[in-house]
Amino acid sequence: MLAFDRGLGGDGWASFATLESLAGDGDPWVENQTRGVMNGLVEGAGGHLVLQYPPGILALDALPFLAGRGIDRLLPARWLANGVELPPAGRVPRGVFCSAAMIVLARNLAALLGLLWLGRALRRMGFREGIVAASTALAFFGGPLIFYSLVVMSHAPAFALA
Repeated sequence: MLAFDRGLGGDGWASFATLESLAGDGDPWVENQTRGVMNGLVEGAGGHLVLQYPPGILALDALPFLAGRGIDRLLPARWLANGVELPPAGRVPRGVFCSAAMIVLARNLAALLGLLWLGRALRRMGFREGIVAASTALAFFGGPLIFYSLVVMSHAPAFALA
């Protein structure tokens, strides 16, 4: 999960672009935030591009997004001044990368939190440690959860909340 090789694939780009638009433009229309990536975006009312998912994910992503903007302001201007490669968008400004990286970190933590809660629930139900460890590992590695957390799909926080 530490390998940040997928950036904001899946539906992660749509929520990120929406937050970027809300923070920068004050509206949910993301035409000028797509950076060529259409993952999770659809044409909405009036022909504007919008997030195709319920807006609840924005509440979960808002704090990491704002934390990334804060980190960008704190870093010296010369650090990553030429931008950073952020799949699938390509080279993006440092501030965009910082916000995206913080959202990816939050999604990874959500997936790990869900696994912790799963393990604790199994232990409280009376399962032995070996069964709990195997079940938790299978939940993470046996399905798409590791992929969901790496590409910032909303399934990772949904798993943690469940």
